Amino acid sequence: MKGLTIKIQALLLCGVLITGLFSSCASDENIDNGNKVNAGDKVLTLTLNTPKATTTSGAKTRTTSMTANTTEDQINRLTIGIFSSDGNTVRTIQELSSGTTTGTYSTASGITTATMVTNSLQAGDIVLVAANAPTGTFKGCTKASDFTAKSIAIDVALATPAGAADLTKEAMDNIPMYGDASTSGTGNGVIVAPTGTATTYTATVKIQHQLAKITLNTLGVAFDQNGPYKAATFKPTSFFLINVPDNLNFNAAVWNGSTAQWQGFDNTTTAGKATYKEYLGTGAITTYSPLAVNASITPNTPIDIFYTIPNSDATNNTKLVIGGDFSSDGSSTTPVYYPVNINWVYNTTTKTSGPAETGTDAKKVYPNKNYKCDITIKTKGANSPTDKIDPEDVSVTVTVTGFTDVSQATTFE
Repeated sequence: MKGLTIKIQALLLCGVLITGLFSSCASDENIDNGNKVNAGDKVLTLTLNTPKATTTSGAKTRTTSMTANTTEDQINRLTIGIFSSDGNTVRTIQELSSGTTTGTYSTASGITTATMVTNSLQAGDIVLVAANAPTGTFKGCTKASDFTAKSIAIDVALATPAGAADLTKEAMDNIPMYGDASTSGTGNGVIVAPTGTATTYTATVKIQHQLAKITLNTLGVAFDQNGPYKAATFKPTSFFLINVPDNLNFNAAVWNGSTAQWQGFDNTTTAGKATYKEYLGTGAITTYSPLAVNASITPNTPIDIFYTIPNSDATNNTKLVIGGDFSSDGSSTTPVYYPVNINWVYNTTTKTSGPAETGTDAKKVYPNKNYKCDITIKTKGANSPTDKIDPEDVSVTVTVTGFTDVSQATTFE
């Protein structure tokens, strides 16, 4: 009898261990593609307020003018993570598919709505939202800091459209975006709990583009007719970025301290290290004639904008470089470069450096900003894209649209 009791206890212990094992295995997988509502389930409905929501689909690239961009707010994938108020416990992480049922997201009339089942939402919980991250990016996250530390590389962020990747062009229909909300009101949205017999939590979450945009709005020359360059000409032959960071994070700050930087000018390998990305430059442009006296162009063909990774490094700051052929007398030409510091304001009276856009640090490039550049050339450019041209004059005004516009007028004297 005693032996039988021991056997029964052993079987019961095995049952407990097996149950625990299955329970443990189930909790290890915290990426869910959405699930159906059962009796008693709670549902979380998020209305995503994109910077400029649109239902337009179809990839577009810089092969055509991007002034009429209708796809930079397109959502192709959506991941939602729910965490405890201290961020140390994951409630659920779900990758939602496009559709109209629970566990999906849909876009109608320019508004994206995501619906998911969650029975573990508690007071103070936080919700993190990532749009257009590659499938499986947040797999294995056990706390909120894991989610916000996830990064994607420059090729994925800038050159991977909704379709197949094309490393020769930037994509405009698959821009990474991020937002957050909580039941306590922190973040960019407030989660409202259901009342009475209702079972649906609701929230409106403002999400931001994780990229910045640099627009070459106008380019012109204004050579002093009483100075040494009164007969000078400048012919634009290329536009490109330098000092673009290697990756970005899915959090409000975006920056992850990457030291690797890329450029769209030189395809040679220095010290065994390649730093060139074709999509960060136009390559050779042959469509422009030499500009003289007070001539100008609006360079919307073949390019007028670049998307770029935000950059917190004010020493190795991101620049838009204007390359071209300069002639002091309208005859023989010399290749020159005009590097434009982004988010760097100059006093046009004293020609000394001034502050950046209000609320930002000088020479840092911020997410969800459109830095619109109006450039006037009055002098000969530098011999290299990395050389400085001093003094530089810039005046700045700020307006707001989908990407927050930051207009800067740069004069090279």
